[in-house]
Amino acid sequence: MLTLLSESEVGPAFRELKGRNKKLAVAFWGKGAIESLGLDMNGATGAQIICNLETGATNPSVVRELMEAGASVKSHSRLHAKVYLADSIVILGSSNASGNGLVVEDNESSGWVEANVMTDDSSLVRKLNEWFDKLWVCRNSRKVDEKMLVAAQIRWAKRREMAPIKRPGKGLLDTCRANKELFDNVYLAIYNTGLNDAQTAALGEVQKGVREISGLEPHDFGLVWGYGQGWEFPDGAWIIDIDAIPPGNPRIWGVSRVYTPSLSVRIRGEGDLTLTRREPAIKVDGIDRWLRMSQADKDLLINRVQRLVKKFDFGKIPLVEALDFLDLDK
Repeated sequence: MLTLLSESEVGPAFRELKGRNKKLAVAFWGKGAIESLGLDMNGATGAQIICNLETGATNPSVVRELMEAGASVKSHSRLHAKVYLADSIVILGSSNASGNGLVVEDNESSGWVEANVMTDDSSLVRKLNEWFDKLWVCRNSRKVDEKMLVAAQIRWAKRREMAPIKRPGKGLLDTCRANKELFDNVYLAIYNTGLNDAQTAALGEVQKGVREISGLEPHDFGLVWGYGQGWEFPDGAWIIDIDAIPPGNPRIWGVSRVYTPSLSVRIRGEGDLTLTRREPAIKVDGIDRWLRMSQADKDLLINRVQRLVKKFDFGKIPLVEALDFLDLDK
């Protein structure tokens, strides 16, 4: 058996090799690779993984997740291989577990066209197992520990800072896909219960200017939105509001932004009501225009609300994480 695999086919192909002894010598790893390769849900238990943490091209948070999921992980500073072994099957080629290698985390390598082969050729599989075992025990393969992860995080951050900003796409979500490092302060807010009577009354008083809030200007009164107790957003966060109260009929109310510094209203017995300001679109540092949701953006989010809720539950979801999940099955 000899099968040619594109960059988008490696993950699904390897994911199908369930319950097998997994050995991966793959240099670079990025967000989304764990799910794409089927290493979540106990899929990483017992796996042996060699990566390259030293170059700054591997996301250390992904490596930490692999270790927490039960994989044994080592780093080799000169590793550039992309070898996916599972018992009698091997995938060998150019696809890393990052960037466009698996079509997961968009970064400076996004857009590469990859080529890989999957084979059960017993001679090749045996030789690659022997090669992997020697690499695993060699002195340059170091077991990853917390100190290495901290150092790798610094290198990863510096590399991301130097990565070129890509051309914005047609809509908000396409632009996010191409520039994920710029969207770490954008969230979906999916809820199935609205404000209660006391919160609604307090918000109405703010909107009418009856209740004075320090830092709130009169021209903002009619633009104020509110999120009740349990909703915590960073200062300046952008929020895409998705109302899922009517089962099977969710809707996107629009976009708002948390004030900087944050503003809130104390309601006796109800906690704080966090105030946000309605905005016509989203503006992130690094992109010189306002970003509106296209109809395709809205359709994607609305049609897959239940899938998002099943994965993340109701509440605050970072937009980048939501897109990583939604794009896996594209």
